Amino acid sequence: MGLMKVFASLLALAASSVADAQAPSGLKPAKVGEVVTATQACLRATQADRVDEALLRADGWEAATFSANGKAVDTPLRIYARKTGHAIIMLVREGEPRKMCTIMARVRQVGDLREAGTALAASFGKRPAQVKDGGATWFVEDKLISLQATGSREKPSLRVSVMVVPKN
Repeated sequence: MGLMKVFASLLALAASSVADAQAPSGLKPAKVGEVVTATQACLRATQADRVDEALLRADGWEAATFSANGKAVDTPLRIYARKTGHAIIMLVREGEPRKMCTIMARVRQVGDLREAGTALAASFGKRPAQVKDGGATWFVEDKLISLQATGSREKPSLRVSVMVVPKN
C-alpha cells in the first residue's frame, strides 16, 4: 500500500486525541469526493456502542498495520485507508470509551474546505445546523458530524468527525 510512509508519521499522533489531530503533512491532497465517501462510510459504521470496522472493510477501507524493526507495534489508534485514495479514517481502539469515526485529509487549497462543506451538506440533504470558526456541524439521524479546518494556509487540511449523539 503506497500510504505506508504516511502511516509511520501517524504514530506521532497516537499520543494525542483523534479529535485534536491534524492530517499528516505526508498525505497527498484528497479530492472532495473522497472526503464525502469517507464520511458516508463513517456514518454507516458508527453505531451507538462502537464503530463497526467490518462495515468499513466492506466499503473498501483497509486497516493499516504499524511495525518497527519488523515487529508489530501497538497503538491506541486504528487507521484505515483505501489504496486509491488520500483520505484516511482514524478510530480509537476497541474498548476505549469514545465511539467516534474521524476522517483526516489534506486538501489542495483553502477553497477546497468550503467546497467540502457544500458537498457534505448535499450528501446529507441538509444545511449545517451550525457554521462557526471555520467549521460546520450537522445532525443526521442520531449522529453529529463535525467538519473542521486544520493544517495551515500553506498545507490546508480538514477533519470530519462522526459520533452518535447520546439519548437522554
